[in-house]
Amino acid sequence: MTREGNGGGDEQENITVHSVPLRDVKAWLKNKSQTGYAIDPKIYAGLYWV
Repeated sequence: MTREGNGGGDEQENITVHSVPLRDVKAWLKNKSQTGYAIDPKIYAGLYWV
């Protein structure tokens, strides 16, 4: 996989891209959710197919 850029959105958005190893993603998402971050459901949908 080749990284194409630093993130998405436009100049008005504050998007941070996180690179998380697949083996750690379930725990990482759980931790982020428990600390108040909103996780886009599309993340879970995409991981279903991995």
